[in-house]
Amino acid sequence: MTIRKQLPAGDPRPYHHGKLAEALVDATFDIVREKGIEGVSVREAARRVDVSSSAPFKHFKNRADLMLAVVDKAVESLRIAVEASFLSQSDPLDCVRAAGDAYLAWSYAHPVHMQIITASCASLPRSADAQHQIDEMTGYWFAWFGAAASSGALRGDPDPSIAAVASGAQLYGLSSAFAEGRCVSPAMAADPLATMKSAFALHLANLRS
Repeated sequence: MTIRKQLPAGDPRPYHHGKLAEALVDATFDIVREKGIEGVSVREAARRVDVSSSAPFKHFKNRADLMLAVVDKAVESLRIAVEASFLSQSDPLDCVRAAGDAYLAWSYAHPVHMQIITASCASLPRSADAQHQIDEMTGYWFAWFGAAASSGALRGDPDPSIAAVASGAQLYGLSSAFAEGRCVSPAMAADPLATMKSAFALHLANLRS
């Protein structure tokens, strides 16, 4: 029989096989899911991964530093999902459709991540790396609409930047309605993701020439 050695009072518990920082970030997502962003504290994250209240400070200076890492992970998750979606596409509006569908599927599967990224637009800071990833995704989005306009693929010859903003707002509105529990129709309540994708497809169909 193996007897587990009891740690002296005040000593930190074992570090999750060298992955304490990652465990604390994951615990923070759970806290946001249950209590909202305002409910996050370093102490609560430490309690959830069963380490001493001082252990997290070997990785994060304070709550703000922990939240930076949480935002980083949320943004990276979104970037990976979106970038994987359009690599096989060549037509600009097909890229928009694929990336938009990927964004909706990701936000449907990760509402807490979506909440954190939205908050990082206002109250939460972003690291330089997270901002770079967001800027890169935004650059793709505007470039696709620019290419579509140049090829005559947009109906009525609109300003491609306005078309890009309008389409992004459509995606954000659809995903936010689900994330905030505002199912705006019986169809959306029955199958939110399919309804959101169909609504975005209709929006793009109205843009195509």
